[in-house]
Amino acid sequence: FGTGIGIIKYDLWIFDRWGNMIFHGDQIPAEDAKWNGRSNGGKEESQIDVYVWKVKLTDMFNKEHKYIGTVTLVR
Repeated sequence: FGTGIGIIKYDLWIFDRWGNMIFHGDQIPAEDAKWNGRSNGGKEESQIDVYVWKVKLTDMFNKEHKYIGTVTLVR
């Protein structure tokens, strides 16, 4: 999940290694914007793997920011 000050719009996506979107959250800091390591709407546990995340946000000055990175899911 993301956190910050002065964010007026926020989108977080999580993708698997094949590019399939397995999570999208658009509220900060609401609970539904936190990825809990599950896919298919929370029905299935995601496998141990490396996932790509993408964040797009707009700050209080109406400037858009985009970030991309990876997260490793371990249990």
